[in-house]
Amino acid sequence: MLKRDHGDRFLNEFLEFIQKPVPMISSKPAELERQIRPSGGNRTAREFSKKSNKAMRTITRTIFSVLLSALLLQVGLSASAQRLSVPAIEAQPGEQTELVVSLEEATAMTALQLTLHLPEGVAAESGSIATGVATTGHTLKVEELTNGDLLVFLYSMDLSPFADGELLRIPVAIGSEATGGRGSLYNVRMSTPDAVSHRLDRVEYTVTVAAAIKGDVNMDGHVDVGDIMAIINVMAGQPGQLNVTAADVNMDGQTDVGDIMAVINIMAGGGK
Repeated sequence: MLKRDHGDRFLNEFLEFIQKPVPMISSKPAELERQIRPSGGNRTAREFSKKSNKAMRTITRTIFSVLLSALLLQVGLSASAQRLSVPAIEAQPGEQTELVVSLEEATAMTALQLTLHLPEGVAAESGSIATGVATTGHTLKVEELTNGDLLVFLYSMDLSPFADGELLRIPVAIGSEATGGRGSLYNVRMSTPDAVSHRLDRVEYTVTVAAAIKGDVNMDGHVDVGDIMAIINVMAGQPGQLNVTAADVNMDGQTDVGDIMAVINIMAGGGK
């Protein structure tokens, strides 16, 4: 007996239908009329047609149900594929920060290709891009495209797989005129050791640029003695990660003792 109780009324009807013996229908018109209209007149051609149509609707619904289930299964499998992520960035004009690319569901992938697009006014230091903890001796290659985007390759000569976690750490500089915006990773592909390539979804991220605070040279959100020391470091040629543009507090085109006095004036409430 083929019938199985899965709570699917349409499927059960279909199983019942296909188990019924199929009557032999004559090809002769007179015999066909007799089969459709048996003696006694209790079955008409219209009733026969209705039952035939009902059976066809049942079969159609069953096929649709099976196809829909297969589609949902495929979607479920796709949802478990590898994923890249990039956290949002919050910075001030002139600040140096990092864009971090992470991988989830690595699943024995050994190579990565992606193209990085940055918002206007934000620049990547391509020569300083570093691999993250998810890599194991992988080789990194970066090429700048004609439109300014970066084409990034990451692969393993000994076919070592990626792990879940940080893949890339990309230093970026927020320009003094940057206003922020949306960036993306696109044309993302990964490969298995046996050279099977998989295409990943485009990844978008945001860069939010806060309004600069005049005199906040060390970019800690306050104007205080730390900013005086930051100006001194810039004057000594040791800016480190400091915002050199912000060190010119009085905006005379140079960083000197006048900027220190400008910071003291701001602290005293005499300037903005």
